[in-house]
Amino acid sequence: MNVSSQILTIFEGCIKFFEYILAQWCGNLIYSWTEAARIHAAKILNVDRSFIPTTNNHLESFNSHLKDSYLREFQRNNTQLRVDTLIVCLVKFITPNLIRRRKLQSQLDSEIKKRNSHLDLNNKQENIHLVKSNYQRLVYMEDDENRDLAAKRIFSMKGIEKYEYTSTGLFVWVKSESQSSKVYMICLDPLLKAGCECIDFLFRGGACKHIRAAVICINWMRESLENNNLPFIKLPSRSEIEHNINIHKEGNYIALCYNILLYCYN
Repeated sequence: MNVSSQILTIFEGCIKFFEYILAQWCGNLIYSWTEAARIHAAKILNVDRSFIPTTNNHLESFNSHLKDSYLREFQRNNTQLRVDTLIVCLVKFITPNLIRRRKLQSQLDSEIKKRNSHLDLNNKQENIHLVKSNYQRLVYMEDDENRDLAAKRIFSMKGIEKYEYTSTGLFVWVKSESQSSKVYMICLDPLLKAGCECIDFLFRGGACKHIRAAVICINWMRESLENNNLPFIKLPSRSEIEHNINIHKEGNYIALCYNILLYCYN
């Protein structure tokens, strides 16, 4: 084999490797920030090409994840890896883990899609309604530094939209931190109806950050004379809630036994 044939073989191998990278790893990622992609996006949006941003944030994000999550466990005192060590790590550990992760994520997405299709619950609001109608979540206070910090942040950032205090109860509307257009309605009084519409409360109960922010707001507002009609909100502890539930169950059991005795006697 002469030199020209060897060079040609190397180039062919490079092209095949590049095709493999494009097909298995990149997909539309590379195309998404090329000049051709900007022209295509400009045509779709009917705007000049200069309005289309040029960014490779997705590649930078992956690069950061690769360095911070995968390579760091092979480094000692944050020293750079030798090229041969890096190649071994990429081939034997990192790449197989990435492939497994992608397969697991694909399987998870397929399973979720299959279950949603089977249950006909593609609408998020329907999911929330299903949980609320089948599972009662109780409001109680327990130590949670993260929730407390989030509640203070919501209150300080004016995340309380409005409140309403009538004979039916005390309701507070709190803005979502993750979705600017989303507002949760919180009931603080009466306690039996207390709750929040957020996913955190619906699945965990207790006092989510929105409930805690509402409590902070109401107790702060009632310090002024014009709002002294507002009740002071003090949420019960978990043990107090459990105690009240047990008493309620025992009361129902006694009433049931009494009704059975009356029925038998008559």
